[in-house]
Amino acid sequence: MRDEQSASPLIEIERATVYRGDTCVFTDFSLALQEGEHVAILGPNGSGKSSFLKLLAGEVHPVPNDATRIRLFGEAQWNVWDVRKRLGMVSHDLQHQYMDRVTGLKVILSGFYASIGIYGNQGFSYAQLARADDMLEEMGAGLLKDRRFGEMSTGEQRRCLLGRALVHEPAALVLDEPTSGLDLTATFHYLDLVRAHVRRRKPCCW
Repeated sequence: MRDEQSASPLIEIERATVYRGDTCVFTDFSLALQEGEHVAILGPNGSGKSSFLKLLAGEVHPVPNDATRIRLFGEAQWNVWDVRKRLGMVSHDLQHQYMDRVTGLKVILSGFYASIGIYGNQGFSYAQLARADDMLEEMGAGLLKDRRFGEMSTGEQRRCLLGRALVHEPAALVLDEPTSGLDLTATFHYLDLVRAHVRRRKPCCW
């Protein structure tokens, strides 16, 4: 059995070179993040922050190279959908891609499948439905249960997406520019929600 000192990092990237189109975003990029760490990745626009998140989510891939190694949750091979279910992610791309007609409750429920919206082939247990209701209340979004995503303010959308990211108790919470576009009051409210959840459940948070 591994002790804490020998346990694998949750995220381990070694010497990854990544392109977005014709642009090289990372060259020999290496990073390891341990369970329980709270990490802020800072940099100007275009420095690769969002590309890093896409690398974790399996939306972009490194250039094949024998020296490149990526391990997620200690595994060198994984199903991208299984990984997405173990990560709680909130990003600008997700907010812009999300379907306007989906109600607040369904936004939260979609977190169980890491999907954008919910579909007829997806089933939910009574426990999951209750958990989604509780998460809406935890996010201060109980009144958004039946409101369509496209009718919400930016702050309301962001709170629903945070609930979506947290509803399945992820091992790690990943936030991409979490307060961008929010006014001062909404910013403090949003950060308070994140801090409160981290204090209660202590997921790894980036």
